[in-house]
Amino acid sequence: MPGREWVRPASTIAAGVLAAAALGKVGPVSAQVGLAFGLSPFALGATISLITLLAAVLAAPAGQWLRDRDPRPWLAAGLAVIAVAGGAMTLAPPSRAVLIGLRAVEGAGYLLIVVGGPGALVQQVSAARARAALALWGICTPAGLAVSAAAGGLAAGRAGWQDWFAALAAACAVLAGVVLALARGPGQGAPPAPPPADRRRPPLAGALLLACGFGALSLMAVAILSLLPTYLIQRGLPAAAAGAATAAAAAASIPGNACAAALLRRGVRPGRLTCSMLACPALAAVTFARAVPLPAAVGAAAVLVFAVGIAASAAYASLPEVTRSRYDLPLANGIMIQLGSVGGLIGPPVFAAVTGLRHWPLIAYLSIPAVVVGAAAMASATLARHRAGAGGQPR
Repeated sequence: MPGREWVRPASTIAAGVLAAAALGKVGPVSAQVGLAFGLSPFALGATISLITLLAAVLAAPAGQWLRDRDPRPWLAAGLAVIAVAGGAMTLAPPSRAVLIGLRAVEGAGYLLIVVGGPGALVQQVSAARARAALALWGICTPAGLAVSAAAGGLAAGRAGWQDWFAALAAACAVLAGVVLALARGPGQGAPPAPPPADRRRPPLAGALLLACGFGALSLMAVAILSLLPTYLIQRGLPAAAAGAATAAAAAASIPGNACAAALLRRGVRPGRLTCSMLACPALAAVTFARAVPLPAAVGAAAVLVFAVGIAASAAYASLPEVTRSRYDLPLANGIMIQLGSVGGLIGPPVFAAVTGLRHWPLIAYLSIPAVVVGAAAMASATLARHRAGAGGQPR
């Protein structure tokens, strides 16, 4: 595709990256933020995860709301909300209630972006490019979290949390203007119009199956990445080195997302790519086996995350398969985001409780039902739509 035709989708993906950066921005400077606002460990944890909690509760309703709206201007609105809330955090009085309230406002902007982004992408590319573009959307979360880890870590050591929050707010404000200008520019078609029946009968069967599979994948992946630093520290790594190793393993999702996009452009069906997650239990067994040298354990974790990146991108690329039209895509994506967020919330405590943070090889066994359910649900999602009598690309 010529470079100019990628300007709009690239700006949409950039919006997703900055939304994910906002999601992870508190973690790297959590000590400074906790001290500045007098946060207890529980309040600090709530501040970090509040956006995820909002997505676990409100993503599907947000998707339903966006069905009747062109998502492209709302991406700009979401960025603007994140920019205003993030900037206000740097000026806010040292009040826990104010900080948590602003984080909730930031979560509203995050929701608009992560739910509306795929729908905007589908409008910005040709039907033949839709699956590859949606697969690239999967890059947003790992790339944004990597940006937060790097920039926030640098700020924690040198500048301070206010400078980091202000810089991210400024980037969101600038991109909001770019996205809004592109949404109003030439070459933008009208938002998708629904067939009358679609307003009363949303296509939920395939979307729910896809969302259940994505939720199972998120449950396993978030649990493993959340517990990996603790395991590495128990194996003798310093805390800083354990964090760096985990960040490096997590970054392996980005080439996984890119690999999925390349395979989809070559005509591979999304359902086949979801099978990559079936390798995860064996890779988890290697990662959490004490007899395995630490470099090999971290390498196995990186390969596991690479496989997860392929499967996650395949899930986004399957959205056109589970919708009758582009009008339905925000709702299907909202359902998937909501169940994915639920999986991410419950996975770490369940895995931690079962393993007791001591019996680490159990993680491989816990991963088996997650990947079997996830792969089966994602592979079955498109079959549900075809049985309903619709096929092809979203209109």
